[in-house]
Amino acid sequence: MGKKARRKKVVVEKGNQLNLILKLCFIVSLFVAPLFKGLFFEKHFMLTAIVLMSIAITYIVYNIDHIKFDIYDTMLLLFCFSYAISISNTADIRTSTVELMKQIVYFFCFYLARNMFANEQSREKLVDSIIVAISVVSLMTILSKGGIIEYPNLIAGARFAGTFTYANTYAAILAAVCVYIFAQLDLAERPNISAIRKYLYIFALCLNNIALYATLSRGGVLVYGFAVILVVLLTKSKIHNIVNISVVNVIALASAFAIQKSDDSLVLVVILGGALLAFGYFKVVRKMKWKSVLCVFGVPFVAALVALIINIDKTPFARLKDLNFSSHSFFARNMFYMDSLKIFKMHPIIGNGGGAWDFLYRRIQTAPYNTSLPHSSLFKTLVEVGALGALILVVIISITAYLYLARKRKREVTTIETGIFVAFIVLLAHSLIDFDFSIPYITIVFFMLMGLLLGKSKQWEVQKGLKIVVATLCFVTLIGSSCISIARGMTSKAFEATDNGNVTLSYYEEYLGVFKKAIKLDPLNSKYINHVGQTVIERGIIEGNKEMIDEGRGYLDKAVKVAPNEYSNYNVLGLKLYKMGKYEEAVQSYEKEIYLMPFIPIGYEDTIKTYVKWSMETKNTKYAQKAYEVYERAVEKIESVPQEYMKSVSVREYAYNSPVVSYQAGVAAYLLGNYETGVERLKNAQRYATNASFKEEMEAWIVVGYEKANLIVPSELKINEEKVNKVKKLLEEFKKIE
Repeated sequence: MGKKARRKKVVVEKGNQLNLILKLCFIVSLFVAPLFKGLFFEKHFMLTAIVLMSIAITYIVYNIDHIKFDIYDTMLLLFCFSYAISISNTADIRTSTVELMKQIVYFFCFYLARNMFANEQSREKLVDSIIVAISVVSLMTILSKGGIIEYPNLIAGARFAGTFTYANTYAAILAAVCVYIFAQLDLAERPNISAIRKYLYIFALCLNNIALYATLSRGGVLVYGFAVILVVLLTKSKIHNIVNISVVNVIALASAFAIQKSDDSLVLVVILGGALLAFGYFKVVRKMKWKSVLCVFGVPFVAALVALIINIDKTPFARLKDLNFSSHSFFARNMFYMDSLKIFKMHPIIGNGGGAWDFLYRRIQTAPYNTSLPHSSLFKTLVEVGALGALILVVIISITAYLYLARKRKREVTTIETGIFVAFIVLLAHSLIDFDFSIPYITIVFFMLMGLLLGKSKQWEVQKGLKIVVATLCFVTLIGSSCISIARGMTSKAFEATDNGNVTLSYYEEYLGVFKKAIKLDPLNSKYINHVGQTVIERGIIEGNKEMIDEGRGYLDKAVKVAPNEYSNYNVLGLKLYKMGKYEEAVQSYEKEIYLMPFIPIGYEDTIKTYVKWSMETKNTKYAQKAYEVYERAVEKIESVPQEYMKSVSVREYAYNSPVVSYQAGVAAYLLGNYETGVERLKNAQRYATNASFKEEMEAWIVVGYEKANLIVPSELKINEEKVNKVKKLLEEFKKIE
């Protein structure tokens, strides 16, 4: 063998070793990911993005001469590009930029899954790693329910939420895992599946099926039921598969019920008992002829299933009975979707930028509700990237499904592909009715499954220029996620110390320096700019330094310019202006809060409080009148809600029922001489207030109001002479100067 041939062989061997290491790193990073809240929070996502982008860069650079793209890679890149275009209409430039970075990470997960896991064996290992990761989460959740381990937030109320923060999103990934395993077990007679793997599959199936029912997710169970039917249709031994699925589901449903009802000490017994039943079934009973199985086990299992569905209150089936067109869940989603269309119409072609919903929905919502995420991947996409981006995504998903079904008709698909396809459909279907694709881990899994279904990139030899573009895209995302992570890490302590401007003077310079460094690393994050402004203004007020106050004001103004749709920036600016006695400017800032969130109390609270304070200091009823007009606007906004939507809104959510709004409106009415009206407002404030001393203060105002209106003070009112005299004195001084 010549030198060149030997050198080439060494290079190939080193390349194979490196690719093997990259595969392992990729699998490990995605195995760990769901343990960190499904990467829902930015700090977790950014750390994972650093790892994934490092893997992607290494893979691209080392395999630069062999990289290929095809039409599917290009389409998904165009989908990423649609997020870049939407930044021109963005509701918040930083959030849109972060969302673009997420889409780039999703693309590279899609690309790496296609190309690093191209053969059947490696695809199975990748999917198995997902199954193991979710099974670990399910086991942790069940053990947490039994009090055997302590891990926060795995259970929300009575519902299993796992590490995905929300029961319904957890149910989606569980359903995908379960139907994938069902597809493998049928086909169950696969000659290449080892006994150990089969039994591990059975245990994972039992564990995740129990967790699925314990989520009490109606949508999850509906999608799961549809997917189970799809598994049966796509597999050969249909009768056996129906029996398999029925047996496992009855065991899982009964186990889930037992876990919900059992004492802590019985949880492990329930898990092991359910698993042993499943093992026994697959080991012995399954080998019997299906007619014998049906005769011996069919009737009791069907009877048990019916009994569970009808009589148990803690199952998804019980919750399904409450699901109809007039149910709160249906009604709420209908509102979310209608409001999503309103935002979509603002920029229907290219959208409003990533994360737009959270910044825009309060401005246009039909009725008061609070959700930072639209409960549908379709409407999320329409809001963020408009018809252009949504069309690209719909086309590539449709092509993926079509290619699988075309191969299925030709009998070219494998067992692994069938399982991947059904899991892919589960995630897609459930995402249409919930915010699964706002959980980055679930989105990563979805795009990886799509990549595995489409197979290795093979059509186009990539030109050098395009390779450089892709590598640059990856590198920029790596740098961006690193900067954001570093900035977040260095400011965590400083945020706690300077929250609301309460900075310890001895650490002033340290915290200020930290925030200024963070601004350089993450210049689009208005929170850092805002905190610098707060800190400098507070120090300026303490030291009586006007230059420092003006400098801090400049930072707060800059925060507003960077994030004009972030209400908290206006809140902080208004608060500081109010503290400095600049009431007119404070009101202008607070009015922006009302514009951004016309149903939410905080803007009305800040504005009416400022007008009342302004009126008292100037002894001018003009500002008291303006204060009361703010209250009337809050009432008018609620009255604008269509009657059919009012039943879904709690009266506590009405802005004018805010204790602060009602209290200040009552005081404003007193200043205007309308005591009976003021008493009504103050009584309303007292009804919804929770602070005892605040209630006592309002009671003093109410007593004075009754006396001023020449009404008999109700006997149930407690008269605190000191507080009553204080209110009387305040009103007398106001009237004197007026």
